[in-house]
Amino acid sequence: MVHDYLQEKSKYLQLNNILLNQHMIIFKKLQLKKNAKIVAVLGSAVALASAGILSNNGRAGYTGAPNESNCRSCHGSFALNATGGSVTLTSEPAMTNNQYVAGTSYTMTVTVARTGSSVFGLGVEVLNASNTNAGTLAVSNSTETQLKTSGTRSNIIHKLNGGLVSNSKAFSFKWTAPASGAATFYVATVAGNNNGSDNGDYVYTTSLALTAAPATSIKTLDKESLKLAIYPTPAQSQLSVNYELQESAHVKAKLVSLQGAAVAMLLDEKQNAGAQKMNFEIPATVAAGTYLLHLSIDDKSVVQKVVIQ
Repeated sequence: MVHDYLQEKSKYLQLNNILLNQHMIIFKKLQLKKNAKIVAVLGSAVALASAGILSNNGRAGYTGAPNESNCRSCHGSFALNATGGSVTLTSEPAMTNNQYVAGTSYTMTVTVARTGSSVFGLGVEVLNASNTNAGTLAVSNSTETQLKTSGTRSNIIHKLNGGLVSNSKAFSFKWTAPASGAATFYVATVAGNNNGSDNGDYVYTTSLALTAAPATSIKTLDKESLKLAIYPTPAQSQLSVNYELQESAHVKAKLVSLQGAAVAMLLDEKQNAGAQKMNFEIPATVAAGTYLLHLSIDDKSVVQKVVIQ
């Protein structure tokens, strides 16, 4: 009888151990699921936090303006404005002699180029003589750029992947000129290798100092009433310019660089009223590129962009 009792007790203990093991297995599975949920939640939070940081990407206050550093404070692998890359700043409409027309809205374009680079960054400020905002900056392409501030200074900077292209990138934005006073653009750009770090990137900077055009010089011609036609585009050795004069006038035509320097005088003569068809030989000294044709009729003028190959 004692033997039977011991056998039954042994079976009971074995069964109890089996049940305990099963409970432990179930508990561990539940614990793993719980931990997995916690990890998933934490992972989502980290991803959201990272996305929030990355969506800002560009940093305001690194344009090289007075009392500021430029992008080399992080992207410092190479000398500033190293050979092999470039940055330019242009406007539409063009600003003759680096003079803006008060209250005019300009489309500004910063083009940064370096062969082999695969991502580009941007930072722009426009300051007056007191180093505060001159005019008003505004975003024209919200996919590529954004408006941020550094202190009280407005900045146009790139967005995440806004400059994710190869070899060169043109960033455009709006600038409304102030009523008066000096205005200086400070531009800093990065030509990067997209390796996930700040190493191996190039930094290119430029600036453009502007003054307000005198009120007496702001006399423009209407292209439609003038019936202005300029062709071909792009031009090579010849450029044709057609227009119509309502009365006799002194007419001048000249090519000007985007920086405002006179490149070639094409015409300077008195003309009678009526349709004018002018064919100009482009001097061999004029290099291929983008220029401005200034057509002056007495004290009024009109400007048209032309491309020469």
